[in-house]
Amino acid sequence: MPAAFRKPVFFNPAKPRAKRMVDMAVKAMQRGSSEGTKLATTCWTAVIKCAEMSGAISQRAAALLNANVQSNNPAAFVPDGSEVIESQAAWDAIAPGCFVALLGPSYHSNPMSQDDEGRVLSHAMVSLGNGQMAGSNNGVIGFAGNWSMVELDERHTWQNGFLVYEGRAYRVLVRDIESQDKPSCIIM
Repeated sequence: MPAAFRKPVFFNPAKPRAKRMVDMAVKAMQRGSSEGTKLATTCWTAVIKCAEMSGAISQRAAALLNANVQSNNPAAFVPDGSEVIESQAAWDAIAPGCFVALLGPSYHSNPMSQDDEGRVLSHAMVSLGNGQMAGSNNGVIGFAGNWSMVELDERHTWQNGFLVYEGRAYRVLVRDIESQDKPSCIIM
């Protein structure tokens, strides 16, 4: 069936999309996995691909996200109403299977700026739960570049609600793909 005639996938609370995405993220971290090879790309593209490969989002949703997500357009990845994370306790409590975005100041502004205006999508990951994330190109926050697990450590601090690493302040936003609220649900 041509792509233009595919029916959209609608929210179905009986299908645990977040669990499927977490399972795919973990599988992709296994040494030599073909899934891990497919996720060795830019961070937000890898997160979107992980969600698509797991069946957590449709191909159409993945294509729309990929077409609209750019560094200077973080709202396509984490729209208004996304949860703001402002502490280690809140980070540790992020539900498994969420999109996690780190919005940093543009490289032409003060790296410790706490002004949310003009922030760019600096990094994206999938929450695995219990403060663990999976992502690609994790060098932005001091971790391996391949698809791997990330746990914040003593190099990371929280200041005034911002995650700080190497003198750069990041606003952390979370998008729950299991949301029943249609505007924030990324299944299209």
